[in-house]
Amino acid sequence: MFPGVVKVGVILFIWDSVHAVLGTKLGCSRLPAPHLWFQREDRCYRVRSEAKRQYVPGRDWCKTQCSDYATPNFQEENDWILEKFKEHYPDTPPKLWIGCNNTLGQVECLGDTAEKYRNWQGKREPTTSNTCVYMNRIDGSWGTASSCGSPGKWTMCEAPAQPPISPLKVRCNVVAIPSGKCPQPNITFSGMTPMQCCLTCAKQCNCRSFSLTPGTQDCNINPDKINDPNPELIEQTCEYYEHEIQK
Repeated sequence: MFPGVVKVGVILFIWDSVHAVLGTKLGCSRLPAPHLWFQREDRCYRVRSEAKRQYVPGRDWCKTQCSDYATPNFQEENDWILEKFKEHYPDTPPKLWIGCNNTLGQVECLGDTAEKYRNWQGKREPTTSNTCVYMNRIDGSWGTASSCGSPGKWTMCEAPAQPPISPLKVRCNVVAIPSGKCPQPNITFSGMTPMQCCLTCAKQCNCRSFSLTPGTQDCNINPDKINDPNPELIEQTCEYYEHEIQK
C-alpha cells in the first residue's frame, strides 16, 4: 500500500497529516499552464500569442484551456484587457476577439449584466447580424468583423479564479470497466503513485477521470468518463478511477 492511501472497498481516500486545508484564496493554479495566466481580482486571463485565428477556432482553443473569450463587462476591465493586449503586441495595431457576437439581430456578450456594458467605436452599436466583435488595440474601442469567418485576430481567454485544491477534500473512486478497455488519455504523467495521480487529476480542469497502467507508474488523465455517451476508448488494461471534490 502506498503511503497516504487507504482503500476501503472500491474507494480511494486521500489523506495526509502534513497538509493543512489551503484556505479559500482564489488563483489560476487549476488552469492549464498556470504560469501563463494573469489574475485580476476573481478572474484569470491568458493571451495566445502563437497565431491569429478566426472567431470560432479561437474560441475553441480557449475552451481547451477551460476558459472562454475575454469579455469586458465594465470600463475598468476593458482598460485592463487593453493594457495586457498592448504589452503583448507593442509594435503593431492588431485586433483582439472578445466574447460578443450578433447572431439574432442583437449583440450578446459573455457575462452580461443588466447594465450591458459596451464600448463601441463611434458610440453606436452595429446592427448587422451574424457578426463577431473585436477590440481595437489603439484605444480599446469595439468593432464588428464583416463575418465571424473574417481574417484571424488575436485571442485572449478568461476563466474564473478558483481556490486551490486541498488534498483533504479529494476522493477518488475505483470504477469497474469492461476488460481491456480504457478511456483515451489526453496526457500521461510518469512516475506517480495513485495518490499523486488522483490529486493531479483534481487539479486539471479538463480531467474527468484517470487511469493507472499496471506494471508502471503511468498516470493517464482522461477527458471522458467511461459512461459518457460515445467515450473515446483504447485497447488497454488499466485501473480506472473517477474523482470528486468534496464541499
